[in-house]
Amino acid sequence: MYLMANFCSANQKLSDVLWERIMQPGFTIGGRYAGVIPIFLMFMAWAGFTIGILLLMEGLSAFLHTLRLHWVEFQSKFYFGEGIAFEPMSFAKICEDMSREDEEELSI
Repeated sequence: MYLMANFCSANQKLSDVLWERIMQPGFTIGGRYAGVIPIFLMFMAWAGFTIGILLLMEGLSAFLHTLRLHWVEFQSKFYFGEGIAFEPMSFAKICEDMSREDEEELSI
């Protein structure tokens, strides 16, 4: 979830930068009708870069998710389940073990 929040934040920041660097300067060009063509061309550039970046970021997200799933499935091939079984910590069991050790020391 944290990764997706970072992608959304990065998309928003990149869109803001593209707006400030490409689209806003188009509004300052020419008079009333002279700026229509530059604004149209800058909008095309802005829309192209924005959509390109969004596609790149979403493709990267899908690639990383697929790569993670492949890694998890690959690692499961080497798991044999051997070893010591997990026992949750219990103060009652610790006290029993300590009392048993004390009894053994006294009997010796």
